[in-house]
Amino acid sequence: MQLVRIERTATGFALDPRPYLARLPALRPELPPGAEAFATDPAHYDFASERCVKDLKLASLVVTEDAVVLRCSFNDVAPEQLVIRYTGVTALLIEAAPPPGPPGLRERLGPLQLDEVLPHPHGCTHELGHIGGTVRITAADLTAAWLPRPPA
Repeated sequence: MQLVRIERTATGFALDPRPYLARLPALRPELPPGAEAFATDPAHYDFASERCVKDLKLASLVVTEDAVVLRCSFNDVAPEQLVIRYTGVTALLIEAAPPPGPPGLRERLGPLQLDEVLPHPHGCTHELGHIGGTVRITAADLTAAWLPRPPA
């Protein structure tokens, strides 16, 4: 990440979105509308908010012909999921901790620490920094919503 700070410490992680938040007002005009709305949501980096991205876990990442849809929630019983739909995707990169370790990609990535949305010539980039890896998506835009968990 360029501005958000995620640093491993002896007892966990030190997280600091303040450098990003300080630059966000200048970045806003360069972000596509959906990315701007998501990045500037007051709850996004509010660690006390139920709609903060910190500690979300990847539930699914689906690639279709015209979009990438990422779903995250705090746990399997959380009433809502954060659903992000990326359109005009030009790049998708997932870097996860290498095996051996937990068998699944979701488990290897682990909880989300923080994320960062930045302007890009093709729209925006969204980097999600997990404990065990990173997801980076470059897209024309994204739409993010907190939606009720679908029935099992």
